[in-house]
Amino acid sequence: MTKKQAGRLDMYALIILFFGKHDTKLKTFAPILAQSLALIAKEVEIKDLLDKQGLKSKGKTLTKEALRLMTIELVLALAQLACAWAIVEGKKDCEAIFDVEDTDFSIAQDEFVIMVDNILKALTDNITALLDYDITALSIAAAKNMELDYVAAKEQPKQQIASKKTTTTTLTKAFKAADGILLVCDKLMPGRFKKTDLELVTEYFYDRKITVSGTRHTTLKVHCYLDEAHTIPVSHVDFEIVGINRTETTDEHGDGELVQFKPGTHVLKLKGVGVVDMEVNFAIKRGKVLDLDVVMVPNIVTGTVLSFLGTPAQENNVSVVGTMVSTLSDGFGHYELSQVPEGNGYIEVSNPGGTTMRLPYLYVQGQPLVIDFDFKKA
Repeated sequence: MTKKQAGRLDMYALIILFFGKHDTKLKTFAPILAQSLALIAKEVEIKDLLDKQGLKSKGKTLTKEALRLMTIELVLALAQLACAWAIVEGKKDCEAIFDVEDTDFSIAQDEFVIMVDNILKALTDNITALLDYDITALSIAAAKNMELDYVAAKEQPKQQIASKKTTTTTLTKAFKAADGILLVCDKLMPGRFKKTDLELVTEYFYDRKITVSGTRHTTLKVHCYLDEAHTIPVSHVDFEIVGINRTETTDEHGDGELVQFKPGTHVLKLKGVGVVDMEVNFAIKRGKVLDLDVVMVPNIVTGTVLSFLGTPAQENNVSVVGTMVSTLSDGFGHYELSQVPEGNGYIEVSNPGGTTMRLPYLYVQGQPLVIDFDFKKA
């Protein structure tokens, strides 16, 4: 079964639960009742076909390896729940039995059977205490039956193989038929209930969404800063991967992400106001999440402010007109403006007495620029 098929099957189950939950309302509308019964029957058919294929087989018929994987999946889920119980209750002997990972099952066949038997026995011995942890006699029995199927297959030289092509073709048709049933419901539900019970229709379409469990998209998380210590974030930086027609922008924390793109080696282009355009190379594997820290180079204007007396003017406000970029001159009259927008603009100085002086600038990205102010010449 593929992940997409698993997602669709989960969605069918949710819709069937929805039909059961609202049975009183829905059964008064015969067309919906007929479609709900048809979906239930089709779901049963699909599950039977999947049983013939094997849960993890992706189109193959049931094999010894498929049975082993199915056994591991059932037993591991129960063991993890039981391990949590053992930790809480302080039962060290049980914890040692239940504390397993999927890699622990990668052992020889005979050892595998012994390990599974030990886990199932410990579960059975503590069944009453484990009920609160969603472990029941039925779930233990299901795991045991799967293990027995695996043991039976292990003892045979070759397992009888049914026709893979026939089963897969039939399964594809069954999924298509189930989707067709829901397409009819998509018309019937709003047509009949939208005006009288909007919440009912909203719940239906919420359950109608397909989720593919276990899917993780290839994701690039970008973090932009002005300093190597990563303490000053840069917001509103546009970034894109070369060759992908999609642009994202960093938020007020300097963070942004691109999701679901082809893995491999890429070039990331970044462009923001008051910082130098950058290109950064990176490589990422399929389904991985990569955090990329980028230190941007700011556009900087520096200079000195002199008073009417020709002395260094301290604590004069220096700003780029029309922006939030500003600073104060220091004790030597020096100032430094960071993240100055490129192109034409004006820089203005205001002294404590309220006198201002404004000079034009033309900033070329990334090139240092010096502009001095002298109030004597204003």
